[in-house]
Amino acid sequence: MGDGWFPLGAARWRASCEAVAEAAAVGVIRSAPVHRGASPRAQHPLERGGPPMQGRGIGATWLETLAKAQGGACFWCGRPLGRRATLEHVLPFSHPDWPALPRVVQLLCLRLAHGECNQAYNTWRQTRPPARVAEVDAMVLRVARQIVRRHPLLALAASRQDRGLGAAG
Repeated sequence: MGDGWFPLGAARWRASCEAVAEAAAVGVIRSAPVHRGASPRAQHPLERGGPPMQGRGIGATWLETLAKAQGGACFWCGRPLGRRATLEHVLPFSHPDWPALPRVVQLLCLRLAHGECNQAYNTWRQTRPPARVAEVDAMVLRVARQIVRRHPLLALAASRQDRGLGAAG
């Protein structure tokens, strides 16, 4: 698994973010009440306001969104995930910008992967020059932020999260 094994170019990452954004939008729309007075429903992760994710927990709704967007395949190798899926932080949880990112940007930086693929990506990151890793991280963030700005539901979610509005109650 050489340097080229992790094909995370801007075009591939953009296509993946677009697929996740579309799956998330469909999830939000489908979870909305049909009419005033409809029974309460659980909030979709994009609707939750408040501070960005500080812990590693993530709800089943977002995992389902990722699985749908990825077609049930590992983000890295493309093979079916089955029950072996792990949550891949393409932008690592330990990244210095992570705590300050809006939740919606954090969510866009997550993918499902096999445990061994997840570990291989982590090893790849640790064995590359810091400048190369910084380039990859900058591209991941740049594209995720562009997708958020261009997609109305994601932009609204980011706006609400930045201002601390819409906290789940």
